[in-house]
Amino acid sequence: MFGRVAEGTSGREVTDRKRIKRRRAQGSAVAALNAFTADHSRDARKKLGLAAPNEAIDQLTTAVKDDDLHVSRLFVLDSLVKLASRGEELQGHGKAVNRLVKGLVRRAGVPDEEVADATATVRAALDEVDRRTSDGEAVRPWSLFAERAAGALQLTPAEVEKPLCNDAAAVQKWGCRARGVAVEFHTDATPGDMRRFCDPTRWHEVSAFQHKMEPWKGPGRVSLDLPNGGWCRDLIEEVELTPAKTLVTPLRFAYSLESEADPDWVHLDYVLIEKTDDIGVDEGSLDVRRVGSGRHRGRTRVSAKKAIFFFDQMFQDWTSIACDTFWTDTVIAAAVDSATDSGTPPT
Repeated sequence: MFGRVAEGTSGREVTDRKRIKRRRAQGSAVAALNAFTADHSRDARKKLGLAAPNEAIDQLTTAVKDDDLHVSRLFVLDSLVKLASRGEELQGHGKAVNRLVKGLVRRAGVPDEEVADATATVRAALDEVDRRTSDGEAVRPWSLFAERAAGALQLTPAEVEKPLCNDAAAVQKWGCRARGVAVEFHTDATPGDMRRFCDPTRWHEVSAFQHKMEPWKGPGRVSLDLPNGGWCRDLIEEVELTPAKTLVTPLRFAYSLESEADPDWVHLDYVLIEKTDDIGVDEGSLDVRRVGSGRHRGRTRVSAKKAIFFFDQMFQDWTSIACDTFWTDTVIAAAVDSATDSGTPPT
């Protein structure tokens, strides 16, 4: 009835594989919704294997209802706010959005007798984002939404102050006009608590898009141990960007930390080893550092920067692709999962 388990495969491994498969499907649903709000054509979304907006929303609703959501609820809410802020599409998908919002409200632990009012509050917050951005007001959509919906969704302070992904910059690299992506926030988590975020060999543990990295075996490959548990290695990154597109990219990573016990900083640099059929530029850094002065003294500053260029014009035209998929997914996991029990937010 339950099928055969391959010899040498434990039940836990099978469960983990199923969980990872569901997490990838849910990540693809968020990507589908964000590709729609980024004005990708129906043919382009179909080519990428992305679901139609209502189908993607319903898939997420089912996961929430079944208590089977394996991506951060903040990643889902972020996509709804983008839907409300990137055009007049919210009303066209109102019923599906209402079902998803109601599921998220219930999952937040809101008492049954308060679910209807809380759902209406969240939907009103989305409508407010829709109205004010459509009117051309200079607002920060997430801040506007969170200000009105935090109580109804019982958002934590770290969720209210969600890191914002900025992909507005253009960067000239190696003769290419690459897209610059940047995130910076502060948190009460220590640099040691955040070291998993800087270690690319662990990104697959929290990401809906990243596969486990394997060593790159090309000529001149590098594999070096550095002091305090640091290292420099050539690895193959696999990012399942959409169901029909996985990016396979050889990157040289340099991971370093100030000390093993309680580091004041943890840092990662990475650069493309050689161009692929898909990517001409992929380089950046992650820096997690204890602040020594100013109003954030004693806290941790997290800075993530990336430059990326796609040869495929469809991906290059999807200018917000990193912020819509793997980059925001990973950064949200770092900010929220690393928050302390006191709930002190990133800023």
